[in-house]
Amino acid sequence: MTAARPPAGPPTARPRDVARPPARSAGARAACARATTFLLAIATCAAPARGREFEPPAPPCEPGTAAALDRGLAPAAGGASLACLAGRRFGLAELGERGVAAGFGAGALRAAAGWARSGDESLGWDAAGVALGVARDGGGAALRAVARRERAAAAAAGTEAGPLGAGVGAEAGFGAWLAPRPGWRAWAAAPQVWTRGAAPPLARGLEIGVAAAADGLAAWLVRRSVPGAAGTAGDAGAHAAGISLEAGPARAWLEGMDRPARAAIGLAARAGALEVAARVEAHPVLRESAWLALTLGRAGPP
Repeated sequence: MTAARPPAGPPTARPRDVARPPARSAGARAACARATTFLLAIATCAAPARGREFEPPAPPCEPGTAAALDRGLAPAAGGASLACLAGRRFGLAELGERGVAAGFGAGALRAAAGWARSGDESLGWDAAGVALGVARDGGGAALRAVARRERAAAAAAGTEAGPLGAGVGAEAGFGAWLAPRPGWRAWAAAPQVWTRGAAPPLARGLEIGVAAAADGLAAWLVRRSVPGAAGTAGDAGAHAAGISLEAGPARAWLEGMDRPARAAIGLAARAGALEVAARVEAHPVLRESAWLALTLGRAGPP
């Protein structure tokens, strides 16, 4: 008698029959890459990533309307000027910047005011700045102040309010420059002598620099102290050096910086009272940062 066979079970799934997880879409991969870049920008370069809302795309040795708001370097030229500023750090829309700066000079008096909007709704802030000083061809000095309001902190319910309100902070400082002889310029800026309320997005120390120019060619050296770095490897400060070439209404410049090591290139051209300037900065790890300025009027170097 033949033994009964056991009932046949369900067929065993072969490897090719096993369901595979769906492939990640291109949109998801792009979003993941952007998130990774954003986290790297915040984690490894927090200071440069969230910084100077009135920083102009110009060599650091040049006074101007935006430079007066940023570092207290009032322009030598008088008259009225209006500058529109825009930038994007590390190619991220979340770290975008845009603003406007207006300046006026009569005699030796120089004044400037500006408004800027930085970052997105979750990490960004609004800022208003003013500067007041004096300047002539041989030198200038100005006081500058900026007030900021963090949009997320101001909108969040139950946020602990500081002395100026929830997410509101202010800073003040000064800058000065001197041209002892034609073609030479030295400057110093301490933009954060006083702070109050919410901490500024970027802690800034003393900046000193010297520049020399002749026959359309200029060169400069800059040293910036790093707040809180006393007694550490960062106590040596940060440094920058650059050269520029001017030919008629156009000029170009190249700058190298450390902490971290990186380079920047800039171009500017003027037609009558209108000037367009752009600056692109490369980073050893992250994507490039870019700034653009459109200025109407004369408020720059003599």
